[in-house]
Amino acid sequence: STSIRGNPDYDVAVAVDVIEHIHPGEWDDAMGTLARAIRPGGILYAHNNFKQPGFPQHFDHTERFEAWCDQYHFKKESDYTWRKSS
Repeated sequence: STSIRGNPDYDVAVAVDVIEHIHPGEWDDAMGTLARAIRPGGILYAHNNFKQPGFPQHFDHTERFEAWCDQYHFKKESDYTWRKSS
């Protein structure tokens, strides 16, 4: 198997209640690695609590996530799934 820093290896990646915990200073590295890991046509299954009140360890990445989807060609298919364009 190749490294996730090399050729994309995965048809599906799951990030349930994970992305909102990524520190803003680590966003580019973490999300860039995730984007590179998913093959074209692959799926990101994610549940994000970006704006959940009462959780100070949650970062509101709403705008960053939307920009990330555009940058890496992920299109929303449902509330929890985004497909990477081929």
